Amino acid sequence: MQVVRSNSSGEGKVQPVVHELIVTGLTGFHFLPASQLAKIALEYEGTIEVEKGDRRENAKSALALVGLLAVADEIVKFRIIIDGPCANETFAMILKTLKGKLVLADQPAAAGQVRSKPGGCGYL
Repeated sequence: MQVVRSNSSGEGKVQPVVHELIVTGLTGFHFLPASQLAKIALEYEGTIEVEKGDRRENAKSALALVGLLAVADEIVKFRIIIDGPCANETFAMILKTLKGKLVLADQPAAAGQVRSKPGGCGYL
């Protein structure tokens, strides 16, 4: 959601777009999706950051994204912060590019889309 706030000089200041997301794969957010997100961030005029826990990384670094989000066997929930022009459109492009890798945490269907290990014998 993008909110416009007026400052004392009357100029509008656009607030960053912030969404909570969940990584949907068993292997976490590995290098391919990280490099796809980094490519979008490198081409974006504003800033895109990813925050998990008390760590915040610039999305322009695929290596930083992997270090933050490539956690196997764990549901990874994080926030993405997009600050700059066309932030909502940029977020939509990120979701489209990383379709199947991420879901919005606040969507009712999100829990059903997160993959987990099946129970039973023979699964490492």
